[in-house]
Amino acid sequence: MRFLFAVTVVLCLASLAVAASVDTAVNHLAKNDFGAAIIELEAYVTEKPEDSQGIFLLGYAYYKAGRMDEAMNQFRSAYLLDPDFTPTVPPRPADR
Repeated sequence: MRFLFAVTVVLCLASLAVAASVDTAVNHLAKNDFGAAIIELEAYVTEKPEDSQGIFLLGYAYYKAGRMDEAMNQFRSAYLLDPDFTPTVPPRPADR
């Protein structure tokens, strides 16, 4: 019984860490810290390769960092994964 509880806690913490990495990345984007956002989002999409929004956000971070080829690859991947995908661009600092 303790083992199942421990496994459940670990899985919950892992899912919170993944969600936190997207929130952290969005905060980095809002501060124009694109390098830090890219690091967070690359880790996130490695863990969640099926998340079109995460892939799109990585493309957005690449775009803002001037890495256009990588940005286009991520945008393309997001739409190939989900043709009905509607992107959500993170708010700018003035919008918060």
